[in-house]
Amino acid sequence: AMELAFGYHFSGEPTGPMVGAVLTPAFGNGVVTFGLLARFAWGFRPFSNLSFIVAPFVEAGWQHSALDVCDFNGNCRSEGDGAFDLGFGVDARVTIAGRWVAFVRPVSFGIYFGSRTASRYGLLFGGGASF
Repeated sequence: AMELAFGYHFSGEPTGPMVGAVLTPAFGNGVVTFGLLARFAWGFRPFSNLSFIVAPFVEAGWQHSALDVCDFNGNCRSEGDGAFDLGFGVDARVTIAGRWVAFVRPVSFGIYFGSRTASRYGLLFGGGASF
């Protein structure tokens, strides 16, 4: 899975409330998904003298899945499904030189509510830039 996230911190600092948009394309094992979600996070510094930030978040939006469904005889067909996606997790971030960000998301959970209900969990490593 991949994620492309954009966020805005109301204070102009990496701490406090943040709102953002998240694009979530993923593919593998005959499944392709794409989501567009809104995210709310609240960043705080557990140690005031470090650039280490912890940011729990909640996100909600729309997820579309396309998958191949096969029966026992090997007859396959493609199905598509749109679903409401609700997720939550926590990021641990380090700011480098005031601009660059490296993060780990040790755990995140989500649930899709559509014609099928499904859940997910994840571990994510990433990086980016702040402006």
